[in-house]
Formats: sequence, structure tokens, C-alpha cells
Amino acid sequence: MLHKSDMAERTPNSRYIALAPVPGSHYVAKPAGVAVVERLAREGKGLISIAKALGISKDGFRELRKRQPEVQEAVDRGHAELGDELTDIFLEQARNGNTVAAIYLSKARLGWIEGKAPDAGQTNVQVNINMPPNMTDEQFAVLVDAPVTKLIGGGNAGD
Repeated sequence: MLHKSDMAERTPNSRYIALAPVPGSHYVAKPAGVAVVERLAREGKGLISIAKALGISKDGFRELRKRQPEVQEAVDRGHAELGDELTDIFLEQARNGNTVAAIYLSKARLGWIEGKAPDAGQTNVQVNINMPPNMTDEQFAVLVDAPVTKLIGGGNAGD
């Protein structure tokens, strides 16, 4: 529903926005409006700037994105395209020896964290070390001097 502040402060750009013919009037994005939303998102514009280009308030734009999923999808597509473009730029820089770009990409796109080895998709091997109970020096000496076969349950060393 339109807020009084929307009507007083902004006049919707008729190339991109129409008023729905229902009581309480809602904004409706025209196909050209959806296209301009995607273009502006791809250019890195914020939601408030996109709303201004459409001639509506930030609250009106939020409601529009809720009512018309294709408008939110246009924002998401534009931001994704911008992210891909920036990744390409950083990746080229990293491949040309820019260490800062390489570090940024490893953190931002791969989720790597300093001081933590990256997950290579391998399963972790678990090693359990069983510590013997406390023993006296004499008990330890007997354990160390005992033949190996005696320690592992008997039998002959040649078996």
C-alpha cells in the first residue's frame, strides 16, 4: 500500500512504474522497470538509488519487491552479474601477481580463513592415542624390556 510520504515526496516514473487499479493503489513495475532495476543493480547502485530512479521511496520499493518477485529477481541477477565481473577483475589481478587480490578472493569467494587450512573436500582421518595408566618406574622398565609378542597377546615372534 502506498504511504502518504510516497505520494508527497515522489512521483513514480511512468516509464517504469504504474499504479495498480485497486483501492489503496500499489506500485506495479512495468517490463522496462524490471530491466532498469537489473541494469542499476549490475552497475552497483544501492536499493535506495534504484528506488529513486523508479521515482518511488525505499519503502515503496521494498513493498514492490515483495509483491513482484521478478523485481527482486532482477536485483539479484544484477548483483550476481556485478559480483561475477568483480571476481573476474580480481582473478586477473591475482593471476598477474597481485597478492592482495589473491588473498581477497580466497576469503570472499572461497570462504578461506587466516590460520585455518582450506577444506579440500577430503575426509579427515581420526587418530586415537590411548595413554597407559600411571605406572611406577619399575612397571615401565618391565614394559619396555618385555618382548613384543608378550605385549600383543602372546605367540612366537616368527608367527
